[in-house]
Amino acid sequence: MGLFGYDKGEGPSPKKILFYCVVITALLLLLGVISTRMGNI
Repeated sequence: MGLFGYDKGEGPSPKKILFYCVVITALLLLLGVISTRMGNI
């Protein structure tokens, strides 16, 4: 299974793009929370 579903040669599927967008957003939010917590200590 390719990262964006390129294995079948049909281009990225919208569901996978949405999934990766959500994951990246969650990681960025988590990073921001961790950095602010570190700054407060």
